Amino acid sequence: MSEEQHTPFSMQGEYLYQVLRDIKTRPGMFLEHRSITRLRAFLDGYSSARFDLGLPMTEQEKAFNGFQAWIQTHFEMTTTQGWDRIILTHSTDEQDALNRFFELFEQFQQETCSTLPSQSKSSEASPSTTQVA
Repeated sequence: MSEEQHTPFSMQGEYLYQVLRDIKTRPGMFLEHRSITRLRAFLDGYSSARFDLGLPMTEQEKAFNGFQAWIQTHFEMTTTQGWDRIILTHSTDEQDALNRFFELFEQFQQETCSTLPSQSKSSEASPSTTQVA
């Protein structure tokens, strides 16, 4: 199986991070436009769907929930704005903010999620559940 192929998703599996890698690789396929606002909307929909299905949060989703606090610390901000707005504020436009999200998310993973399977090629290394965004 090539790096770009992966096994089908399991409703209980860890695949949030795989979805984010797929979006990074082909943002137009998932978001239509390269936009951090659209990424946030996508992740909100993902969380809502998993919650509506009654699926428990995965470890990756639980870890991703720490991204908001990490972003606030990274930018030395105390605010009620979401991570997407904070990144957008420190970017030139929506596309730049999306690119910065992926850079910052990688840094977040390296600093906080070293025990999670963030770069696995299998379906075990993907998304999460409820409060991802």
